[in-house]
Amino acid sequence: MGLLLGVHHIGTLLLLVTAILLLVASISSPVVNNLALLKVDFRDGLSAERVTFGSFGYCEMYDGSSDYCNRHLGYNPLRIIRGIDGQVDNGSVGRNTASGLTRVMVLHPVGAVLSFVGFLLAVIGTHVISSFTASVLSGLTFIVTVVALACDFTALSIVHHRVNEIRNNHATYGSALWCVVAAVVTSFFATIIVFLSCCASKRNKNKPDPVPKQEAGFADSTVPKKKFWQRR
Repeated sequence: MGLLLGVHHIGTLLLLVTAILLLVASISSPVVNNLALLKVDFRDGLSAERVTFGSFGYCEMYDGSSDYCNRHLGYNPLRIIRGIDGQVDNGSVGRNTASGLTRVMVLHPVGAVLSFVGFLLAVIGTHVISSFTASVLSGLTFIVTVVALACDFTALSIVHHRVNEIRNNHATYGSALWCVVAAVVTSFFATIIVFLSCCASKRNKNKPDPVPKQEAGFADSTVPKKKFWQRR
């Protein structure tokens, strides 16, 4: 039973880690400029030095400081870069794809909430139903995070490729994106561990209590003894 409880605690901890990782991705640029899904450094002679893209907007940096930040659900990263460097390809297919997929970044906080609720249920829930609900929420978190990561990489890889086509421009994936990658891994293992611990706990509860065996030659202590005058 102690081993089962320890395994359950590992799954619970992974749910909390998943929530923290997705929260970090949610507060990326422009909330926290040092956290970004994608960073673009431009060559000399352009109006901006760097642009950082996050879940809910972007920031343009001039002379090492953030002079312009835009907070918005869904934005067009290629149009923003094109406004700074006119040599970057701004084809309509890539532009519309990247713009549409940035709206899916709202799944980052959604996954964080699902994971945190699952963590609370796994912590306070001693019943099989609460543990099973926690495993279901963990599974939903995994699905949401996988979808978010796929959309993130699809949208940002278009920008990454087109920026790096221009000499001395440099686009790199930021730490917030790697947090989403890590969240996929932790949510996957959390789902498996919490679900298996839930099934094992239910199996232990349904197992009948063992009947104590009596040693040969000894009478059952529960049988009352007769008084000496009642004996024959």
